[in-house]
Amino acid sequence: EYGEEINRGFFLRNGGYYWAVNDYMDLLFTGDIYSKGSWGVGVRSNYKIRYKMSGNLSFVYNSNVLGYKGFENYSKNKLFRFKWTHKQDTKAHPSISFNANVDMSSSAYDKFNSYSANNYMSNTKQSSISFSKFWPGTPFSLNMTLQHSQNNRDSTITLTLPNLSFSMNRIYPLKRKNRTGKERFYEKISISYNMQSMNRITTHEDSLLNIKFNKFDNGIRHSIPINANLKIFRYITLNPYFNFTDRMYFKQRNFYWDNVQAKPIENENYGFFNVWDYNTGAKFNTKIYGIWQYKSKKFQALRHVITPSVGIMYYPDFSAERYKYHANYITDIYYDQITGQYDTISSTYDKYRGYVYGSAPSSGAGSVRFNLNNNL
Repeated sequence: EYGEEINRGFFLRNGGYYWAVNDYMDLLFTGDIYSKGSWGVGVRSNYKIRYKMSGNLSFVYNSNVLGYKGFENYSKNKLFRFKWTHKQDTKAHPSISFNANVDMSSSAYDKFNSYSANNYMSNTKQSSISFSKFWPGTPFSLNMTLQHSQNNRDSTITLTLPNLSFSMNRIYPLKRKNRTGKERFYEKISISYNMQSMNRITTHEDSLLNIKFNKFDNGIRHSIPINANLKIFRYITLNPYFNFTDRMYFKQRNFYWDNVQAKPIENENYGFFNVWDYNTGAKFNTKIYGIWQYKSKKFQALRHVITPSVGIMYYPDFSAERYKYHANYITDIYYDQITGQYDTISSTYDKYRGYVYGSAPSSGAGSVRFNLNNNL
C-alpha cells in the first residue's frame, strides 16, 4: 500500500515476500519505507499441526525519523512489537496443557503504527503463558503462569516470572488399604497441600534490561489443612480442623534511625526468612427429629428437624515477641525540658507487611459460636 503520513511523509508499506514453508507453517516477510527516512521490517508466521497445536506469531521493528534535521521537532526512535498466540489441542496430551497469548511492544509503538482508533487509544497490553499438568492416578497437579502487563501511558511494566502452584488434593493417609472390621477414627483424618510461589516486579521500560533479583517481590507459601469427620456418642458429628501456613521470603523489612537526616530510614535485609502461623478449631452438630400428629383430616402431621451446632476457634497472637515477626523502631527524638535529656518516640512495625503473601495475623483470637436451625 502507499500513501502519506503527516509525521513520516510518503510511504510504501507492507511490501514483502510470502513463503509457504511446508504443510504446517508459512512465513511472511514485510517492509515499510517512508520519505522522511523512517523504515520498518516485520516477519509473521502461522503454524498448525492437526490434533497437536496451532498458533501464530509476529515481530515488527520500526526506526522512525520525525521532523527535519536541524529543527527543534526533529527526533528518532526505535520501536518494536511482538505477538504470539499458541493453543495446544486437547487431544495432544490429556494430562498436559500449554497455551500462550503474548502481546508486548514499546510504549510508543501504537502511537506511530496503529491504523485503528481502538489500538491507537489503547493504553495497556497484557500477556500470559500458562502450563499445567496433572499426574493421572495421583492427587498431584502443577500450574505455572508467566504474566506481563504494561501501561503505555507511563511506560511501566509488571512482570510475574512465574506464578507457580503445586497442589495435592485431599487424601486419607491413615486409611488402611485392606480394611477389616469397622472404620477406625484415625482413618477419617484427611490432609491436603498447596504450594504457591510468585516472583513479580514493576519497573520502567528503560530499566527492563537492568533488573536485579533483589528488586523482585517474591515468596513461597505452603498451606496444609488437616480435617476429620468423626462420630462421637453415636449421634454427634465432630469436625476438628488444623490449618498451618508457612511463608518463605528472601528479604525482610528493617528500620533504623539516621542521625544526619533526623528521621527513620527503611531498608531491607536479604536472606531466608520464615513466617508461619496456624489456627485450630472444631464444630459439633447433631440432628433432632420430631413429628406432631393431628386429628384433622386436612392436616395430619408436622415433621421438623432441629440442628444445633457449636463451633470453637482459636489462633494465637503472632505479634508476640517470641515469634519475632514484629519489631520496634524510633520514629522521633526530642529534647525533654523537664528532665534535661533527649528522649525517643517508638512504634511497632511488621517486618513482612505488604509482601506478596502477607504476614501472620497480628492479634490472637478465640471464639465459641452457637447455632440452632429448625426446618419444618
